[in-house]
Amino acid sequence: GFGGDRVRVRFHKPVLPSSATDLSNYAVLSNALPLSLVGGHATYASADNEVTLWLPVGSELAAGQTMQVQIGAVADHSGFTLSPTASVFGPVTGDTTAPSIQNAFAERRASATGLVVDVLFSEDVDPTLAQDVANWSVSGGQAVLTADALAGNVVRLSLATPLGASDVVTATDMADAAGNTAISLDFNPVD
Repeated sequence: GFGGDRVRVRFHKPVLPSSATDLSNYAVLSNALPLSLVGGHATYASADNEVTLWLPVGSELAAGQTMQVQIGAVADHSGFTLSPTASVFGPVTGDTTAPSIQNAFAERRASATGLVVDVLFSEDVDPTLAQDVANWSVSGGQAVLTADALAGNVVRLSLATPLGASDVVTATDMADAAGNTAISLDFNPVD
C-alpha cells in the first residue's frame, strides 16, 4: 500500500557490513512472487548481527502470507561468503486491523453553516476509496458533494445541506495500506 515494509535477517555470527547491506545479495519473495528491492536500503546492527532490509514503496509484503528471503555473497570477517545461497522462509506479520474513525466534527471555520465535516481515521486509508463520494452517505439524506483527503488519515466532506443534530455519517469500504477493509463505519460528527 504505502510502503515501509521491512524484513529482518539475523546471522549466527558477525558479517561484513559492506556485504550485509548490499541489496544485490538478497532476493525477497512474497507469496512466491519476487519483490523489487530497487529504491530500498539495508542497515546492519553489529550488536545482534541483524540486517534490516527496508523495502521500497511498491514492494509490499502480503500480511498473513509466507515470505522467502534468498541470501548470497554475504561475507563474514574472514572473507568467507555463504555458499550455497541460503534460503529462509517465514510468516509475514503486521497490520491486521481495519481502520476505524477516531473523531469527526463539523468544521465551522471552513463552513459556518456546517456544510463541511472533517473525519479522522485511526490510520492512513486508501486515498482512492476515501475520495470516492459513493463510499459516503448521511442518514438525513444530505448529498456528499466532495470527499477530499487532507492527509493520509484525514478526509474532508462537503455536504449539499447541513447535518441535523442526530444525523449519522457512514463510510463504507475504507481500506488501509495492508488491505484491511472496514465494511461500514458509522459516526455522529461533533458539532
